Formats: sequence, structure tokens, C-alpha cells
Amino acid sequence: MKHLELSFTNCFGIRKLQCRLDFSKCNTCAIYARNGIMKTSFSNTFQCIQENNDIAICDKIFKVPGSIYIDTDDGALNPDEIFVIKSYENYYESKNLAALLVNSSLKKKIQNLLDLQDRIINALSKMSGMKVEKTVSGKKVRELELVLIHDFHLSNESFLLNLDQVQKQLNLDMEEDIDSLSDIKYSDIFDEGVLAKILSEEFQNHINDFLTRVNSVCEEYPFLKIGELTLPGLDKISKELKKNRFFVNQNMLYLNGDLQITDTKSLESKIKEITNKINSIDEFKKLSKFLSDVKGMNLRRLLEIHPDILPYLVKSKIDKLRILLWKSYFVTLENEFQNLKDEYDQVKKSLNEEEFKKSPWKHALKIFDSRFSVPFEMRIANYESAVLGESLPRVEFYFQNENENENEGCQNQGVTISRDELESLGTLSQGERRALYLLNIIFDVEQRKLTGKKTLYIIDDIADSFDYKNKYAIIEYLLDLKRNPLNNLIILSHNFDFYRTVASRLDLKRINRLVASITKQDEIQLTEEKYQKHPFYPWRQSINRPENFIALIPFVRNLVEYGRDFHVLEDKFSISDYDILTCILHVKSITKLITVKDIAKLYEQYLVNHDDRKAKEKIQELKKDNTLIIDLIRQTAEKIDESNKQLEYKIILSMAIRLISEKFMIDKIAEKETYQEPTSNQTRYLIDELIKCYPEIDADILRIFDSVNIVTPEQIHFNSFMYEPLVDMDILELMDLYQKINNLDEFWDKSAEKIYGTVLNGCF
Repeated sequence: MKHLELSFTNCFGIRKLQCRLDFSKCNTCAIYARNGIMKTSFSNTFQCIQENNDIAICDKIFKVPGSIYIDTDDGALNPDEIFVIKSYENYYESKNLAALLVNSSLKKKIQNLLDLQDRIINALSKMSGMKVEKTVSGKKVRELELVLIHDFHLSNESFLLNLDQVQKQLNLDMEEDIDSLSDIKYSDIFDEGVLAKILSEEFQNHINDFLTRVNSVCEEYPFLKIGELTLPGLDKISKELKKNRFFVNQNMLYLNGDLQITDTKSLESKIKEITNKINSIDEFKKLSKFLSDVKGMNLRRLLEIHPDILPYLVKSKIDKLRILLWKSYFVTLENEFQNLKDEYDQVKKSLNEEEFKKSPWKHALKIFDSRFSVPFEMRIANYESAVLGESLPRVEFYFQNENENENEGCQNQGVTISRDELESLGTLSQGERRALYLLNIIFDVEQRKLTGKKTLYIIDDIADSFDYKNKYAIIEYLLDLKRNPLNNLIILSHNFDFYRTVASRLDLKRINRLVASITKQDEIQLTEEKYQKHPFYPWRQSINRPENFIALIPFVRNLVEYGRDFHVLEDKFSISDYDILTCILHVKSITKLITVKDIAKLYEQYLVNHDDRKAKEKIQELKKDNTLIIDLIRQTAEKIDESNKQLEYKIILSMAIRLISEKFMIDKIAEKETYQEPTSNQTRYLIDELIKCYPEIDADILRIFDSVNIVTPEQIHFNSFMYEPLVDMDILELMDLYQKINNLDEFWDKSAEKIYGTVLNGCF
């Protein structure tokens, strides 16, 4: 893929995004997006596309359908070629393990085996009324298979791995006639609510009485025998005789040797007569009444059709009924079950531990173990079922104890704990949970690599909650992905340090290092990161530009603070150079005296290399400029608009905001008392003094000053090692605060009019 063109509208939190990502010289793009702009919405949109669920894309807050347009130089993007890696998904488990566990020669057989099992499970689901899966705490879990395991008392939590045992139980000779049971749904009897009724004392008492009365009815019809020829069995005979036109040519049926049946109607009439007698038994009516609520209605109707199952509803036989029902279903699936058993036997012969050691899955585990640092060793508990792909691998955690166990006299004893046990103990850290998530991601990635599948990876802050060692391991793995020519990567992060490290380690081109911002029209824009190492060198190269000249003031102040103060301007101001630069960041007595020429002299000493002829020439010109620095800051700030997103403009706005707000507060304080200049924490000090002088000050004005105190220190005090807070602050937020500061006089006057106007009206 050489390029990717995107147009998103109303895609979750993205109101509008149009961009063209260039992969022609580099197959990876890194996007820095501060929290709340686009990351999650971007990955959610691509996940919907990956899952062929475009209809789910919308603005969920305002219920507006979303629209997407995606184009590449290769044509439309296939959803199968998209793989979204989110920051963390608690229940994420790889769906590709079966393909990774064995070599290619066995893959087809394993898939065929799983398909056969699915067909049987789905058929059993239809006959039994049980669901194949159910959702518990947001996670899909098996339902029908677990019921089978319970009812057949299987030793392993797997139907497939217990086929021998299941077959043995199905082949047991049973006296009971199960032919009439196959149309009974297991769920009608063994629903939790219905089963609770069946096992209740009242129901059990009525059943025993009813069975006694049924025996007396059967004595009236000696051709019936409980457990052998029952009423449903006789009904089945009737239907077969009718179907095969038995009653022709004077054929007759003798029941118990003397009851002569000459036609279908006579037999049906006899069956109806017996049914009515059973249904008229008082105990049966009591049972039916007991089952008259919603939960019991299905069972009530079932008993009216199959009263012969009542003997199995006593507590001592209820579990036997479970097996009888399953056996009745399996009888109809006899051929399918035998095919499954034969296929399983063939696959099992082909599996051995050596095959597993050579598998791509084992290779993926090695990748994880070699790169990531965790305090445990991962092992697979359910090897056979996992290799077959019949179930997901159950990871166990092996912790080695390096301390001597004095009681048992042994060393290095280890403990193996399951994932569920470990989580229940509460000892699994967030980083360790993410490590498990990442392991499953590696399984899926390795599967794509194995099949040679072209993939666009959308990677959303995958390094969150990892320590630095593991973060660098993730970056190395991303580098492996980048080296695969079949891959394209879009890496998103809200962590500027991680973003810069990824861009550097993966050697991304300038056009592939992007920063997301949002306009006043709520449109997301992706622009090339201007300062891909640090901003100070380009600022110095164009030091004669006002924005660069001003932006360097905090940096040079840091150089003086952590280096040597040469007192270049001491003759003029009688204070150190550090204090002079501080007087530009705070309003001091000499702030209004400092000129561009003064600052140029400091730059000449601390910033410009003696062999940098061009920079020295620019400094010489600036040393002739008598413009007051506070005027230059104010003039430059006035020209800033939303297109000026670079760092220097954020610094200038922050400096202007602080200077204007401090000047305002100093003037107001001086109207009430003699102002004394503080020696530290000046902005906070001024706010506190303003409140003392004007206790009735409007809360909205205080909030503006609090914003100044909170925002501006992070923007002004920065260095070459860390300037994420400055990048993270949107230029629109700073422009808004600057506008409010410029309107302080108006806010103040309105506040005073409101306060004092109310007082005067009260006097009258």
C-alpha cells in the first residue's frame, strides 16, 4: 500500500476527519493525539470495518449515523486486511490458536474435526433447546458443552477429549425405551426455575401419589407395562400402523391376546380413552395446577403428552432422565457421532509433544518470553485440547521461589497458579494483565505472518501501564512488524515521550510523524510534526523571527540556571542574568525596562556559537533594537490564530497571559494597599492578595486567574528533555484564555456594577 485516503464523519467521537497517509517511502505512520481528540474513536471505527459492522459506526451521543470513505492505491480496503490492536481488552483471546498449534499437514484434519463437532453441537442445541454459548460478564462461554460434561460426569472439561467415555455410556444397554423421548426438549425440564419446582417437596409428594394411581390405571389395560410398553409407545405404534396402511385385507391387531383392534380409529380411540383417564386423576390435576405459572407451562404441556416421563421426575431418577434425553438425541446423530470419533482418533495419533515444540504457537511464546519481563513463566495446562483447537489454551503461571523452605528442607520450590486463581488473589498487576493481552495479540499477529496475509495494523496506545523495559520491548516488536513488507502500521499514542521514541526507533520519515489537532469547527487535522527532535536548534537558526526570539527566553533561562551566570547585564540592572530573564516571565519593577537589545546580548553570551557566523550577524542586528520586550510579546501574541499550532506560539501566548494578568492584579492591589513584590510563587501570591483586598470578587474572575496559575507554568518552564505539557495544550484553549485576560477590565467593571448596584438598591 502506497497511500491510504480517509474521510470519516460522525464516527463515534470524530465529527470530521479527512487525511491522506503516505506509505510510499515508509510503511508506518505514528500519530500523537492528546486524550479526547481521536484515538479511541479512530480505532473503534476501524474495528467496525474489520468486523464488517459498518452500520454500527455513528455519533453515539447525538445518535447520528456515521459515514466513512477509505481508498488505497490498491483499491478498496478488505476488512480481512485490517487488524485493530487496542490499548487493552480484558477478555480478549486469540481466535487463531488452532492454526498456530501444529504444522500445516495437520491443519486441514483439525479444522475438519472441529467442523464435525460444531455440526453435532448445533444439532444437539436444536433438539435440546440449550444454547451453544451464553454471555457472562461480557464474555462468551460454552453452555451446552458444559452441560454435557456435567451430565455424563466427564473428567475433562471437553466434550471432544472425552469421546471414548461418551461413546461407552451411549452404548450401554438400557431397558428403557428412548424412542419417544427425542421430541422432548431438555431445556423444558432442566431450566433452573422448572427444576426447582420439580425438586420441591410438594411436587415430589404429588408425583408419588400420581404414580400409584397410574399403576392402577394400567392394571385396567393389561396390554400396557410400565417401563416397556407405555402409552407414548402405543401411540407411536398406532402412527406407524396408520402410516403403513396395516388395517387392510381384514388385518387385525390383538392386544394382550384378546382385545381385537380392526382399524386405526379403534386404536386411536383406545389410546384417547387411556389418556383421558390418566389426565383425570386428581393427583395429575394437582401437578398441572402446580405448574400453571410461566416457568411451569412448558413442562405441564409436556407431561400431558408424555406422562410416562413422570417416574423419572422423582429425585432419585432425575439424573437418569438427563442421560436418557441426551441418548435419545444421539441416536438420531449416530452416523455423525461415529464420523467425529473416527476423525478424532486419526488426529490424536498424529499429535505428539515434538510436533508442539516445532509449532508456530511455541515460536510465539518464545517471542514473548525473550522480549518481555514478567515475574512468572507461562505454561499451557490443557495441551491436548489447545493443540486440537477444541478450546483456548489455559495459561498457568509458574512462580519460582528462590528462598529455602526450612520446614521441608528444599530449595527453589515453585508454585503453579491458574489465571482465574491468580486474578482472584488480586496479585496480578495491570501490567501483567496487559502482558496476557499482548501474548494473545502476538498469537494473532504470528498467524497473519504465517499465512502471508497483507495487513493494516491500527495500534492504539499499546504500551500503556508497562514499565520502560517492557515499553521498549513493545517498540522492538513494532519494529519487527514494520520490517515485514506485507504490513502497514498506524501507531497512535497520547504519550508524547512514547510517540517520539517510536518515531525514532522505527526511523519514520518526516511525513509519517503526525500530530492530531482539532479546529473550532470540530474537524480533526493531522499535520506533520514540526520539531522532530527538539525545537531549540531551528529557533536559534531563525532567531531574528519574533516568535523564535521570544520562545527562546525560557530555554536560555534554564541554561543560565543550570550552568554559569555571567552577569552580562549587571551593570544596567544590578541583578543576575537569571533574574533578568525571570522578570520577563513575571511582572517585576524592571520588566517594563527590558528591551530586545538587552535579551540579544544574553543570547550572544549563552546561545550563539562563536563559529556560527549567520547567527552572530542576526544577533548584531537585534542588539540595535530598542523595542521593549513586553511590547514585542504583546504584539506577537495579538497576531496568533488557530493555524499557529507550533510550540513557539503556545509559549508566547502563555507569557502574554501571565504578564497581562499579573499587571492587572498588581494594579488592583495597589489601589487598596502598598504593593510589595514577592520573592517566589508570584502568580499564586497575587491571586491570594487580590482576594484579601476584594473579598467580594466574582467567582468567574477567580476562575480565570486560577486557569492562568495552572496553565502557564507548564507552558513556560520547559526544557529539551520534556515538553509534552506544552504539546498537549491546544492552541485554541490558550487563545481563549488570552482573550479572557484581555477582557479583564470589562469583566471587573461588570462584576463591580453587579455587586455595588445591588447594595445601593438595597439602601433605597
